[in-house]
Amino acid sequence: MMRTASIWQRLTLLLAGVAALLSLLSWSMVSALAREAAERTQDNVLAASATIIAETLRSEQGEVRLELPYAAFSMLGAISEDRVFYRVTAEDRLLTGYADLPAPRPPASGTGRVSFETADYRGEAVRMASITRQILAGSAPVAVTVTVAQTRAGVSAIASALSRTAAMLSVAFFVVAV
Repeated sequence: MMRTASIWQRLTLLLAGVAALLSLLSWSMVSALAREAAERTQDNVLAASATIIAETLRSEQGEVRLELPYAAFSMLGAISEDRVFYRVTAEDRLLTGYADLPAPRPPASGTGRVSFETADYRGEAVRMASITRQILAGSAPVAVTVTVAQTRAGVSAIASALSRTAAMLSVAFFVVAV
């Protein structure tokens, strides 16, 4: 004689399956939101750093000059222990920074706006923020581009920690639901 599962057993299995599905869904949503928030935070800090450097640009005796402000880099160190790279160019001439840092793509919206991109630099993924400003040097305006880049280990560590917390909460939800 073939024995069928009781209604209680079938409902328990169905509810356990629904709880498992909801747990996985909540974990994946929280993980994705955590990664997005960490990346957005890094972008905002990179943009602020590049903008601070761009604001120190000036013209002296027909040449573009700048003094790198400490604040531009100290805020990047406050987030994580990632490495920071920078590059400042006037037209195609390097003023200061890492000459081998990838040049940013020209922004679609013109000068004065921060553009972002991710690139590979020295074997690591870096997030770059670039801004171009026009500086009157002599009788003609000169396009000066400031690029600040930071490795992504800190963003990954923050997102992973939040993802682990979300996983523990999802497992706890599943256990309580079952």
